[in-house]
Amino acid sequence: MSAKILRRCTICGKFHASYLVVDAAFGKGHLCYSCWKARQTTQPVQPVGQDAKPHTTADGLQKPDDLK
Repeated sequence: MSAKILRRCTICGKFHASYLVVDAAFGKGHLCYSCWKARQTTQPVQPVGQDAKPHTTADGLQKPDDLK
């Protein structure tokens, strides 16, 4: 039977870090459930069906919502 490797959380240092997180600002790291959950609740979630970029016209002005 092989030994199980326990990873430490990148943020708090506790063992049993099960979540691998890759982020541009945070970098790559392993997080425990508590730190992962806290990180998920602080990030804004964009509703499904909305574009990340606002719709703009040729002159660079943003279109009103009713004209999209």
